[in-house]
Amino acid sequence: MNLYVFRHAHAADINGETILTDEERPLTEKGWHQVDVIAKALQLLQIPLQIVLTSPLKRAKETAEGLCSRLSNLNLEPIVTPKLTPGTASKKVSKMLLGYEEEHVMIVGHEPDLSTHTAWLIGSRKAMIKLPKAGLVCVNCVAPGKGLCELEWLLTPKCLETLMSSNQ
Repeated sequence: MNLYVFRHAHAADINGETILTDEERPLTEKGWHQVDVIAKALQLLQIPLQIVLTSPLKRAKETAEGLCSRLSNLNLEPIVTPKLTPGTASKKVSKMLLGYEEEHVMIVGHEPDLSTHTAWLIGSRKAMIKLPKAGLVCVNCVAPGKGLCELEWLLTPKCLETLMSSNQ
């Protein structure tokens, strides 16, 4: 399995008026731009996503929905799962992933969990991985379990912007 670990794009802060909880935080204009960039990068890299799993929090759902709509040639609909809610143990995420047979799977979620999950998959929670907002990691997994995956690459938003601007 090629597992693509994608941190949600930039989101608004709680403002005490229209956004009252962390769960309600929507993407900002900058976040929607980041979704556009990642969709174009996935197309340029010819990544054949087969399934997109997302946290139920608004910013992650919007990121996943926006990405899927921009990758219309792949005919994807994101699947919302509570297993990607902040605080879920890596073993539970791994167990969830074992239920999918697809070769190209993306999860959309939150920090610090995604970095922790990625580190666990490649062998150690102590691995120093920092996934910025709208950052994307690819790990190749024999099976999604502790130490059974290999880090293929990590792309930051700045790297993605550079990649996209050099291909226009």
